[in-house]
Amino acid sequence: MEKLFIFKFGGSCFKDNSSLKNTITIINEFQKQAKIVIVTSAFQGITDKLIEWMEFTKSDRTIEESLEKLKSIQNFHEDILNKTIKNLSIKQEVLKFINEKFEELKHCIPILIEKVDTAKDKDFILSYGERLSTFIFAKYLESMNIASEFISADDNFIITDNNFGNSLPILKRIEHSIPSRLIKILERKKIPVITGYYAISEDNFVTTLGRGGSDFSATIIAYSISEYYDTTIIFWKDVSGLLSAPPKFEPHAKLIKYLSFKEAKELAFFGSKILHPLCLNLAEKKKIKVQIRNFEDPFNDEFTTITTEKIENGYIIKAITALENIAMVTIEGESMVSLPGVAAKIFSLIAENNININFISQSSSENNITFGVSESDGFKVGDVLANSDYFGTRWLKVKVDYDVSLVAVVGEGMQYRKGVAGKVFTTLGDAEVNIIAISQGSSELNITFVIKREDLKNAIQSIYHKLIKMNEKTNHK
Repeated sequence: MEKLFIFKFGGSCFKDNSSLKNTITIINEFQKQAKIVIVTSAFQGITDKLIEWMEFTKSDRTIEESLEKLKSIQNFHEDILNKTIKNLSIKQEVLKFINEKFEELKHCIPILIEKVDTAKDKDFILSYGERLSTFIFAKYLESMNIASEFISADDNFIITDNNFGNSLPILKRIEHSIPSRLIKILERKKIPVITGYYAISEDNFVTTLGRGGSDFSATIIAYSISEYYDTTIIFWKDVSGLLSAPPKFEPHAKLIKYLSFKEAKELAFFGSKILHPLCLNLAEKKKIKVQIRNFEDPFNDEFTTITTEKIENGYIIKAITALENIAMVTIEGESMVSLPGVAAKIFSLIAENNININFISQSSSENNITFGVSESDGFKVGDVLANSDYFGTRWLKVKVDYDVSLVAVVGEGMQYRKGVAGKVFTTLGDAEVNIIAISQGSSELNITFVIKREDLKNAIQSIYHKLIKMNEKTNHK
């Protein structure tokens, strides 16, 4: 089966003329090994600028003020164009495209000023970051004599549900829509250059894929095409991969060269912002290898590979990670024991208010439930519960603790070793770190606990030096 690399170039790869030149070096080298498909993010900072423009326009601004702010975003793209593409005919084609897209954005100003915009409108507007960067990049490759073809993901390509802001692909549809386009382009010896982050719903509305959306786009494409090619996804980042501890707290943390999908998803969920766990699900289903490589050092053999292959390297604990700023919510009361379905009602109410829970712990007596949320959501939880028809009339006490952190110790080897939890908690005890709450899943892949935020650095360094560092001398597959 012929090899295929799916490259995801993020905003850190799309900063300036120098970074775009680096993509050419990478493409030319990897084309010697396999066919290539490219998925791109918006230029660095543009998504934030589009959000700022929307909020600015909604804050009682005039049409002229909104146009002026939008023009600054247009000028940025025209500046990139002028610095990167020298071929006059291609430059004129791109300039026409840029002008057309910003004319389309101007039509959104009235609904923003009137504050009648919806989640659907927001998805439509935010898609323009990727529309612009991807078209410019595809034409940049053409100007550098690299045959490429631009694909907009909303052109009957990635098809999703209507959950605006966090849509999910409809797998039966993409298994047909994506290969039918890509295979023809690849057979013509061209590189498909595809917009990340956004897609199209079955009802023909633009949708976005949420946090890590462009990474998710790459795995959606890999999932759909892997029956036809031996596929590897390469996420080009500003780091070489996942580390064994947060470098902010442990400067000696080392790169983890091999991870299972389960381990990678745990690390992604509990603090690592390099990948979103959702991005890995589809790759895992089709056993597609994933690599995280350093864009600034692309040919270094030190990078992270995520694989379904069995990894035997003596690791028990692979890494420690943390969510530094969380709030811990405790709901308690003797009446909880006699009230049926209390937990279900709590979590249903939390979900209805778009509050994400990152860990859960319940006492065996069932008279309290503790869960963690982001620090900002901690301020919402008390009001949500107190003002609900159900909990507002019950004898329940809601306590929210701030200044706490969530720590996760991760490693598949923990499943096969007795006493790992004991070693972790003994290490913390020796370091005089008090544990406030504990949660462990049935997979035994991680141990999660809550501590005071002021103890976070001490906890991470203690566990790293006592239980992880000794394994890093044998960091191999």
